[in-house]
Amino acid sequence: MTAATPAAKVFTAPEDRVPARTKISYGLGGCIDMWGHWLYPNLAYPVFNIFLGLSPQLVGLALMLIRIVDALSDPLFGWLSDNARTSLGRCCSSCRRVGRATSCSGGCCSRASSTSHS
Repeated sequence: MTAATPAAKVFTAPEDRVPARTKISYGLGGCIDMWGHWLYPNLAYPVFNIFLGLSPQLVGLALMLIRIVDALSDPLFGWLSDNARTSLGRCCSSCRRVGRATSCSGGCCSRASSTSHS
């Protein structure tokens, strides 16, 4: 019988190492991301069913419709964003449109930077 050779240790070059601060930052970003994915759907059943008296079937239907719309819209808007060819670049025009559509300040801020007042 031959003895198994120990696995060779792989060392990462110092310039390729990720600093601890960056690792912690990515980890904290994951916590915030989970608020939208887990917290709200898990609170929907107790709030709407127990406190507001809505039937469990309607709560489930609403959560299912949200996922269906999300499943259809994510690839569509991803494709639109990836294939946008504007003078401002690929992403900038989409960000401005979304800002204008979702908030009053989004439209005001983007116009204020591109126009001058006399």
